[in-house]
Amino acid sequence: MSMTKRSMGLAMAIGLSLMLPLGASAQSDAEDVTVPELDGLAWYRTDELTGTQMQETLPEDEVADWATLVESVGATFEDLEYTYQEAFDPAALPSLGGIATVQVAGADTKVLRTAVVADIVGAIVGAGLDEPTVEETTLAGKDVVRVEMPEGAGHEDAVVYASGDVAWALVIPSELAEAALEQLP
Repeated sequence: MSMTKRSMGLAMAIGLSLMLPLGASAQSDAEDVTVPELDGLAWYRTDELTGTQMQETLPEDEVADWATLVESVGATFEDLEYTYQEAFDPAALPSLGGIATVQVAGADTKVLRTAVVADIVGAIVGAGLDEPTVEETTLAGKDVVRVEMPEGAGHEDAVVYASGDVAWALVIPSELAEAALEQLP
């Protein structure tokens, strides 16, 4: 898997994100997925895309990466919605990381979580970095998968959590990840 903007946003392994036009409308009647409120921090949404928009606007290699993810959960692009948001401290303005939300209408929770973790691992390895350590653990009372960022990635570990047909990949300091997880369904 090549290191694409899409996989970077999802993996947040290197800190890039999509800079495509905002305002994509949700395709499903699924519940609105919002980011948690974290004391003193703000979120900046850099991406909001439906699967159909991805097929129409992204380069072929990025579409292929997304196809692998949606096919692994038994879905199609019409079932996919993606958002990415940067977390920052308005007083200091540095980015503290981000949260990617992948919603695949009707997807099995565990299968979706596994697919997102596989995509993150593939993006890291595709960037020429060492394969990360992956471990299941519990944070804030929720079952998550922690993907340890390898030396040279320069970011916090990724924490992947899924509920229903939504998966979140959080790459923010661990205390913020725990606070965020407490607010997710």
